[in-house]
Amino acid sequence: MRLIRFCQSLGFRLAELRQLMTPPKGKSATQRWHELVDEKLAEIEAAIARAGEVRRILAASRDCDCVSLDACRLLRDGDRAYAS
Repeated sequence: MRLIRFCQSLGFRLAELRQLMTPPKGKSATQRWHELVDEKLAEIEAAIARAGEVRRILAASRDCDCVSLDACRLLRDGDRAYAS
């Protein structure tokens, strides 16, 4: 139970825990742990990047003086950023 709580506190989902607890097939438990951690680190880095973008937009919008949402440069720029 301690392992499950520890992993959940680090953001691992139940499916990932199940994968971790399944007996290895050709891989050691250590190799499997390294793979799961690498995947989780990449996921966290992506979340940090998204949070940074949200922070940048919020900071820029704090002083926005647009008269309408249609005229808002941040929304137009954001549409282009998410379209690509």
